[in-house]
Amino acid sequence: MKKRLQTAVLFLLTALIMIPQVTWAATAKSSSTQKVALVFASSQRQVLVGSQLNLKVSTQPKVNIAFSSSNNKIATVSPTGTVKGVAAGKVNITAKTNQAGYTGQSIITIEVLPKTALLPKLDERYIPATTDSNMAHGSYIQEDNEYRYEIKLGEYLSLGGPIERVKKSDPKSRIVLFKGHALSLSMKGDWLYFCNLDKEYSLYKIKNDGTNLTRLSGDYELATKFAIAGNWVYYGGRHGIRKVLTDGTKDQQVFDTDYMMSFELSDGWIYYMVYEDSDFKLYRAQLGQKKSQYITKLQFPEFYVANGYVYFSELGENESIVRIRADGSGLTKVLNGLVSYISDKGIYYVDYLSSDRGYSIYRAELDGSQPKKLFTIAENSFGGSIDPLIVGSSFYYRDDVQSAIYQVSLDGHHRVKLGSDRVDVTSVGQLVEAQRDGIPYVIPEDHISLHKYEEALIKAKQVIQEIIAPTMTDDQKLKAVHDYIVLNTAYDYDNYLNDTIPDDSYSEYGVLLKNTAVCQGYALTLKLFLDQLGIENYFVVGEANNGTTVGGHAWNVVAIDGRYYQVDTTWDDPVPNMPGYVRYTYYKVSDDFMSASRTWDRSQAPATN
Repeated sequence: MKKRLQTAVLFLLTALIMIPQVTWAATAKSSSTQKVALVFASSQRQVLVGSQLNLKVSTQPKVNIAFSSSNNKIATVSPTGTVKGVAAGKVNITAKTNQAGYTGQSIITIEVLPKTALLPKLDERYIPATTDSNMAHGSYIQEDNEYRYEIKLGEYLSLGGPIERVKKSDPKSRIVLFKGHALSLSMKGDWLYFCNLDKEYSLYKIKNDGTNLTRLSGDYELATKFAIAGNWVYYGGRHGIRKVLTDGTKDQQVFDTDYMMSFELSDGWIYYMVYEDSDFKLYRAQLGQKKSQYITKLQFPEFYVANGYVYFSELGENESIVRIRADGSGLTKVLNGLVSYISDKGIYYVDYLSSDRGYSIYRAELDGSQPKKLFTIAENSFGGSIDPLIVGSSFYYRDDVQSAIYQVSLDGHHRVKLGSDRVDVTSVGQLVEAQRDGIPYVIPEDHISLHKYEEALIKAKQVIQEIIAPTMTDDQKLKAVHDYIVLNTAYDYDNYLNDTIPDDSYSEYGVLLKNTAVCQGYALTLKLFLDQLGIENYFVVGEANNGTTVGGHAWNVVAIDGRYYQVDTTWDDPVPNMPGYVRYTYYKVSDDFMSASRTWDRSQAPATN
């Protein structure tokens, strides 16, 4: 059996969640009343309008709990702790014991986001816009006279990657400066500045020789967007903009604004976009001033500032690029197409309407004149993310079709393939570990990719909506997903006998998209379901004896109502496959029971109780 590693992709996600404080209080009514500590166990603190969030509260001792909302117009909460978003805003949810003889309560703040808001989850390809066109596309390359500095990316830009230094005169001369997950690379003097995804999107800097790694932003101050202006670094997230000196001192608030999506500095002004009243609204404020000026509404949360104008795309039957003066006057159409990059060197854009050969890049002057086709990225292919940058005298882009980074002269005449954009793993588990530990990796085309994991995750969420009801207990949810896996999956027995098991069968993709898997795929899928449901669980590997042979095997340990149980969906699925039949021989059993047929490292999961 292939080595299994953790499946959860970190980070990203937390990129845009501010961490609220959780408090609880208990007051004795009388000497005979016992105080109870109530603690919210749920880590999620945001929910979209129309969506639900299941809250879990642990108590000591175990008592009955009632939930209430401070404002039902923003969010309601059911007696079992299911929060439903009603309107954008913030609301306090209180958990309070209603059992006679006990007193205690706990309060948390839940933020309800608009339906169009993006929560930080793996299957949502959201790259936060920052302060210029490079930052808006992840700014994964910087350079000086001797070296090029690259963020070694995986399949998705949003996951970031290690920072490497490449000698321009010898591309094979490559060293790793930072082994974690970096995104949005900027440079000032001998220092590289970046967002550190492993540290909750905090702002960091490191010398260009890989020394002196330094954290700049404070605790819980997300640097999803930043810009260097003089000796200051301006940074911010969804809840405002801060600034800190490049030496890490004098970290301070510039101004507060909820639901900020992006910002840009230009000529002494901060341009920023917020989500208000179901619209993306663009404002500007002079540096050092608190008063803001409204500019316009946007259809899409991306804008660029150049030479006193704000540029953005208008969506519709015929996409177009428009610009408006910085004071909000003179809105005019500039070109057909969608903006890819804007700087003082011109507009770089994709014109789908006139391109009949594929995904082509055009350039025009800032007023829309002299449009010219530069090059075609993929013949007879549309879509994909190119994430364009202009660094020095070169245009860089990522080709999702050919999985490469290209360097192109600004006139489009010379193009060089820098190398594979995917950083050698043979399973999703290995991919996740490589990303977690900052190890460069490559995904061969015939192996499971993160894209397949993303498909499996989307499918898992669809299944949960179909088979899980809000009123279900964790015990009922466990049985529902256990039964779904067994009823909808056939063990890949023929390939097992012939030692020809495909990579898909070792993964969640095999179970959820192909309905065929081996033990690792079964166990990974149960873990995926339970992770989405917020149920504590563990992936366990060891050796199992089926009566004739001893071999590698994978299964799970699950926590239900404070007790731990062993669960093996593979051995609960008959071989050969029997449609419609589910066994429960290995469902919620003890360590002692499992020990009769298998051995494992007991440190992988808590002991059953």
